Amino acid sequence: QEVLRSQKKGGADFSVRMKFRYNYYEYKNHSGQTYPSLGVTVSLPLNFNRGNKPLEYELAEQIETFEQEQSNLLRELKDRHRHFYFLKNDLSDLKNDLEYIKVLLNAEKMKSKQSKKEFSPITYIDLSKKFIQKKIEILDKQQELCEDFFQFYLKAGFLNEKNTPQEPKAVELSLANKKNDPNLSTYLWGHFFNQKTNRELLEIFIRTKISTVFFSPANSDLEKTADFIKQCNSTGIKVYRLISENSYALSDDGNKKLQNKLGTIENQGFSGIHLNIEPHTFSDYKRNQETYTKRMNNLFIETKRWCDVHNMALSVSIPMHTPIEEISVLKQAGIDAFIMAYENDDHSKLLDRTLNLRNVLGENTAWALRIKDFKSPHDIIRTKQLLHDHGIFNLAYYDCALLYKL
Repeated sequence: QEVLRSQKKGGADFSVRMKFRYNYYEYKNHSGQTYPSLGVTVSLPLNFNRGNKPLEYELAEQIETFEQEQSNLLRELKDRHRHFYFLKNDLSDLKNDLEYIKVLLNAEKMKSKQSKKEFSPITYIDLSKKFIQKKIEILDKQQELCEDFFQFYLKAGFLNEKNTPQEPKAVELSLANKKNDPNLSTYLWGHFFNQKTNRELLEIFIRTKISTVFFSPANSDLEKTADFIKQCNSTGIKVYRLISENSYALSDDGNKKLQNKLGTIENQGFSGIHLNIEPHTFSDYKRNQETYTKRMNNLFIETKRWCDVHNMALSVSIPMHTPIEEISVLKQAGIDAFIMAYENDDHSKLLDRTLNLRNVLGENTAWALRIKDFKSPHDIIRTKQLLHDHGIFNLAYYDCALLYKL
């Protein structure tokens, strides 16, 4: 291209230059003499290669071939990248299937321990075969992914025979980070629970790595609720009974009502209790804040005692403006408090705003994220890393119905 451009430019360079000069001439025994002069220069280049058409055709052909190869390579890289993305989705689906088969195997193990009549060796053997087959499929898919990965990078020119895309140190770092993975919880309300089967809910929890569910069954079917708790427990997912009735803080006898409520759920298989009582929503809260603070402290203390007696855990959700008097009681009782950091996706500001609360709570600090406050899953990932950097690993998603966005 440069050769063709230089040839075309050389044949088209015609120029005219004009100079005007004022002269002064002096010689012996005469006074000086002045006179003007005008000069014109015409440049007319001669191109002796104008008739070398074979060279022009050869250069043009090479340019066309090069551009075609570029286009083909770009198209191939795009196709490989798209195929790689589909393979990753396939691998993710296979891993979800494997986790579900593992759940069914654990359930069969529980049956064998609890009641040998309900246990079927045929079912267990069949599930074991499916488990092994799924593992083989995952290994095959991972091998295909690796091959495609190297082919893509070789084609793109990022790799050669002497270097590889990942050093051993990077692998060690990724394994070390798994030790600090956050403990993820979510809020599950009765209306969404009734819309989904127990299997669908378990698949959601497994995919999003939920380890604890704050569950409010409301008027849900008792048999489905019992089966849900049983399946969650068999997979290692804890289920806390979510209690979010604000009226328990409305009067001094609310503590007694809450204790009666706890008595109705003690044998339902829950691993703990999660209180989500919000007196700050009452119209007279600011005028009677001290009274409401005392009531909430009594609720926390008495519920903690009940949980200790029944070998159950206790956690609570609190607003960002919770009085320090309540925070001190939570800290003394060792109750994890999920700070409801809602309505703002800039969690740097929310961390500054809750500094005093977090300093008092210490290791009992937990953080509740409202999914709809974020524009994309990448924003949530960045926020989780920010919380991680501030020593907060206990997180909760509000709520389960929006987990599909992750």
